[in-house]
Amino acid sequence: MVTKEYSEALVEVLEIINCLDENERKKIPDEIIKFYEENKSTTYKPILNLNSDNISNAILKNKTREILAGIYIDYLCDNEDQKNEYIKELHKTEYGYEEEKKTEYEQLPIYAQELAAFENQKKEANNETDSIDDTKALVNVDNQNIFMRIWLKIKSFFKRK
Repeated sequence: MVTKEYSEALVEVLEIINCLDENERKKIPDEIIKFYEENKSTTYKPILNLNSDNISNAILKNKTREILAGIYIDYLCDNEDQKNEYIKELHKTEYGYEEEKKTEYEQLPIYAQELAAFENQKKEANNETDSIDDTKALVNVDNQNIFMRIWLKIKSFFKRK
């Protein structure tokens, strides 16, 4: 069972595949296209502007972009160098996206306050450990065996009188 998002993405993918040149379309196995046809949404009608040469400007679902990237890597790349170059570009784009989100979150006032509070707690903890009194220092415990403690307790009863 495929999800609604996936089946809608398949509709967009099939639209794009149908716009490919015949040579490019033949590179994609018929079984894959048949699978897409069987699992596509019957109710979703995509609004795609595929007249431009650059498909990256089209408004597509994220799942559609993922499926298209897989098709490109698996079937449309002509050689291993082209595949590796595309994969590196994907990693670079993903890394850039992660860095962008990281800086975006660091700039939010909520996270800045939390970060400042965390830094203050760290400083206070360091100051506390540096200024421990002798009264708060650990006490040596005499480890006597049980028989010796019982004997000393009995002796203490006789000394009280």
